[in-house]
Amino acid sequence: SDYAARMANKVLIYSWGTRGDVQPPLALALRLKALGKTVKMFVTPPSDEMVRKAGIDCVAASESGDVLAPLSHLDVSDMSVCNVIRQIQALNKYNQSPEYKGAVAADTKVGYELAMSFQPDVIIHSGFEYAVWASVGEALGVPVVRYDLQPNYPTSEIGFFKLEDGKLPSWLNKIA
Repeated sequence: SDYAARMANKVLIYSWGTRGDVQPPLALALRLKALGKTVKMFVTPPSDEMVRKAGIDCVAASESGDVLAPLSHLDVSDMSVCNVIRQIQALNKYNQSPEYKGAVAADTKVGYELAMSFQPDVIIHSGFEYAVWASVGEALGVPVVRYDLQPNYPTSEIGFFKLEDGKLPSWLNKIA
């Protein structure tokens, strides 16, 4: 990935999520820009405003407002086992909704069009979006570099990303 970043003059960064998901790759984008690279980002609102204010060209996803809206009826600060399960169920239900599936389809199209028009030398993206952007990289014949800001795959060793390790029994970590 260091080689790809050194050799790449045009870098496309896909970052989906809340401010905490967008700010770290924005810091990378600013550093790459300072090194003379041309950088574009694809982000979710309202983070696009922060990215533009920082001086990085970006395209916003179609999702509006808080990407954690499916949890708005829950107390997200309550990390009891029952509430964590309710949060997971609410997110899973939303992920199956026509609204979410439509947004993903629209965003995939816009993200693909951005890549085709920008013609990056490398694509950098967060891990849970791997399949779509890896396919875009393959279509363009460019390397795709993946990053994770928190564990995105189930393991019994590492707990739910919102919980301190050891708060859930290890058998629940993998389910969460």
